[in-house]
Amino acid sequence: MPFILRFFRGLLITILVIYALLWLVPHVMPLKHDVLNEKPYSNSQFTRIDDVKVHYRYWSSQADADLGNVMLLHGFGGSTYSWRSNILALNDAGYNVLVVDLPAFGYSDKSKGINHSNSARSALLWTLADKVGLQYGMKPYTKWHLVGHSMSGEVVGAMSALQPERAASAIFIDGGASDTKAKKTPFGRKVFRTLLPLRRVGEIAGGYYLYKPKRIRKLIRGAYGEEPDSVNVNAYMLPLRQPRTSSAIVESMFYSEEVSSYKLEDIKQPALIIWGTEDTWVPLSEGEKLDEALYDSKIQEIQGAAHNPMETHPGEFNRILIGFLDGVKPTNTPTRQIIGQ
Repeated sequence: MPFILRFFRGLLITILVIYALLWLVPHVMPLKHDVLNEKPYSNSQFTRIDDVKVHYRYWSSQADADLGNVMLLHGFGGSTYSWRSNILALNDAGYNVLVVDLPAFGYSDKSKGINHSNSARSALLWTLADKVGLQYGMKPYTKWHLVGHSMSGEVVGAMSALQPERAASAIFIDGGASDTKAKKTPFGRKVFRTLLPLRRVGEIAGGYYLYKPKRIRKLIRGAYGEEPDSVNVNAYMLPLRQPRTSSAIVESMFYSEEVSSYKLEDIKQPALIIWGTEDTWVPLSEGEKLDEALYDSKIQEIQGAAHNPMETHPGEFNRILIGFLDGVKPTNTPTRQIIGQ
């Protein structure tokens, strides 16, 4: 009996020491950031939605006909940069293009307490769409074609299911979607995120270990299925090395409470699923499951592409995407109106 008591007392002391170190060590280590003081891009814009700062970029159609509006949403660790090879093709084809940094990523908000669930992001992005529409003279509640890569496939699913009257179509790129139920935060998650210094540990891990050229290059190599050049490595690394990015990404995994329930069967819009045949991160079987769950969908594979076909195979990707958008039945009313009429 005395041995057992000594064992548990030693175990308790060890746990308390480790816990104290987890709090102390990260707070005595200096943070490492690359602070960007000017606008990330010449057309960068920022707005606040329910106190959440959102970075976005917008391009008006350069064609004679205005065929509609396209919203592009990046995957985990990405930003508006991820769509650099697709924007002008869409623009030239007659589509207005809105590209957004989801909070925690790119140059959008990294504050504590943001709800990063798919249904919460859906509400935020639809409000942003309304703001952008008002800013550029669109009719109220105009429709949008929604394009989500990887992680943002879930966001596109939420946006399409929760506000079907606003979504002209849903496009999923190497990323699935699923049914979701609104529910209370599990007690264990509350305890975990309360007791551990997630934000500080995340900042230290990112600055000292994760967000280094060598590691970013390795990650991009996996996503591309080929060796990235230094321009791509730096363009992905700079947003990740902004203040509070690491902690915000860690928090996005623990502060993610769904506020609305929805099912994939609620998505009745035309849907397109684009997948790279060499994607080793998310298997094509996930796209096939999504295809079975959706009401009106089809899969298009891009031969030789890995997880980021819009970046590595932009010609084929743009052809498939624009061909699909051109085939979607247009709305009965134009998306643009003359201010004052």
